[in-house]
Amino acid sequence: MNKFIQTAILFATGVLIAHIQADADVLVNTGKLFENPVNINNHIWVFEDSTGTICLNEIVKDKSSFQPLSEYKPQNQVSTYWFNFSIKSLEKKHSHLVFFYRNLTYVELYEFRNNELFKLHTSGLFRPKSKITPGDEPGNIRIAIEEGDSIDVWVKVNHVKGYIPIFNFYIQNEISYLKDNKQSDNIDFLIFGGLIFFLLYSIINSLVSRYKPFGWLALFIFGSAFYGFSMAGHMIPFFMEYPELTWRLNPFFANISGIGGFLLMNSYFDLRKNNKRLSVVLFFMIGILILQIIVSQFILQFTSNYQLMTRINLLTLFIFIPVAVYSPVSVWKKLSQPQKMLSWVVFIYSSALFLSFFILWFFKEEANPNMVWLANLVALLVIIFFTISLGEQLRGVEVERNQALSQLSKIKEDQNKILEELVEKRTNELMELNEELEVQKEALSRRNERIELLLKELHHRVKNNLQLFSSFYELSAHSPKEKNLEKIIEEGQSRIRVMALVHDMLYHGNLINSIDIERYLSQISIYIQSFLKTEKALYVSINCNNLFFDLDTALPLGLMVNELLTNTLKYCITENKVIDVTILVEPRKDHGYQLILTDNGEKIEKDFSQAVSQNFGMKMISLLSKQLNGSFRYVYEKRNTFIIEFNDYESLKQIP
Repeated sequence: MNKFIQTAILFATGVLIAHIQADADVLVNTGKLFENPVNINNHIWVFEDSTGTICLNEIVKDKSSFQPLSEYKPQNQVSTYWFNFSIKSLEKKHSHLVFFYRNLTYVELYEFRNNELFKLHTSGLFRPKSKITPGDEPGNIRIAIEEGDSIDVWVKVNHVKGYIPIFNFYIQNEISYLKDNKQSDNIDFLIFGGLIFFLLYSIINSLVSRYKPFGWLALFIFGSAFYGFSMAGHMIPFFMEYPELTWRLNPFFANISGIGGFLLMNSYFDLRKNNKRLSVVLFFMIGILILQIIVSQFILQFTSNYQLMTRINLLTLFIFIPVAVYSPVSVWKKLSQPQKMLSWVVFIYSSALFLSFFILWFFKEEANPNMVWLANLVALLVIIFFTISLGEQLRGVEVERNQALSQLSKIKEDQNKILEELVEKRTNELMELNEELEVQKEALSRRNERIELLLKELHHRVKNNLQLFSSFYELSAHSPKEKNLEKIIEEGQSRIRVMALVHDMLYHGNLINSIDIERYLSQISIYIQSFLKTEKALYVSINCNNLFFDLDTALPLGLMVNELLTNTLKYCITENKVIDVTILVEPRKDHGYQLILTDNGEKIEKDFSQAVSQNFGMKMISLLSKQLNGSFRYVYEKRNTFIIEFNDYESLKQIP
């Protein structure tokens, strides 16, 4: 409203008011009376203009619709309200009174002195600074008064926040008001400064320690600090031409605080590890808070209904508070002592939020001053405990880190020691290996010499074997019963095969001059069964007690067993044509051994010595046993039993 219109209103209403007798109670201004804030509702008359079309001229013409404010309850959320009261000064000096109120968006105050309009004041929480009367502020108006002055005051209020307004008007002398206001501001700024200190502390710790909970604590502190700072009205100077924005920031800061709190709990309680499902729920709550920020700003932008916005935010607390309380409870057994300390802080803060819900729901905007104090105080206490708890947790982490580093250092020392021992051991092993290589080199040299000797020995043995073949055939030729050339050749093949087997085993074995006698005799029995075609079935059981013999011992044994098995298969008579043969080789004393071969055939009736002299095979067995410094005999003990006692050639096992 420009100055020309204001001046016109002043003169027009001044003329009208001069003819109207004031009905309002008169406030008496004395220094002592207004040193403290005085609620003047009992001195004020009110009229509600639900249409918002009645002007001051119409109001002053007819005051019949006015009623005492102390008995009045506003009817509509959006109305224009007119108030009237009078002030009379008994002071003997010039003074200033401060007329103040809470949460009213647009306020106009008209001063009438001597029945004339003296001054128009414009104020209100949503009124831009440029539209507020100089000297006044968004929440108060200053009234200058001299001794004997009588002021008739008319106040017009437009409230556009969606609430049914609560009217509480106060008057206080300016000096006391400024003193009280400064004291209140100092407390607010002290609390805000403390919160900012903890905010910076958390940010620095987050950057230095890389510990995520400090970052989320910083976000929580930021939202809490600026929520209280904005609710107290200290953000208005930053948005003087758009003061409503400061009120729109309140839900933004509150929700930012909630987001930081949920992230802090999720990280600090390690819910991703301890309770993965609850961690997902917390992120869902964060999504609701982000959506709530958007919805709140949408409501305020298009409806300016702060009551609807507040109630939506309050109702969501019934979701957030149980989740916040349940988070530490669900993982209580897995929490450390600092984490349990933080859990109690969560319980206290949740209780404070629950209390805030009832205060705001029932007292609405009237609760704002108390809510600022409660929010700031609880936030500061919570943040202090948060910081202590996080510090303790971080200290514990640091202790564990130092212990881990100490253990790592010890492990490194042990590893270095082990490495040194391994190097020393490996060095010794290499030295031993070199020595062993030298020994092996010498052994290889001796082996080569031995191989040369073995080759010579091989030639010698081949010569002996050929000589043995010659002797066999010569004996066969002179035997009166061995005139069948085919039979001589057949038996010769069998003996040659026995000799070939022993050489084959030497060739494929790991030992140069050692024969597994049990395996050797098994091969002989298998060969005989396949070589001699007969209707008789031969079952041979061999037990040689894991004995190994040199070639000079094994070959004669093989030839003797070959002859015995051949004779048994040819001449053994049994009822069912099944021949059961057992062969046992067992050691005796002083390099002596005994070979026992039994079968289930009928007893040999003729004299055994005569049988030996007449049978070439038996005679050969006798000669070969003597070659092994042994003997050959026969007994019958329910089975034919052939016993060969022999000695091994120990001196021949190793070639000198």
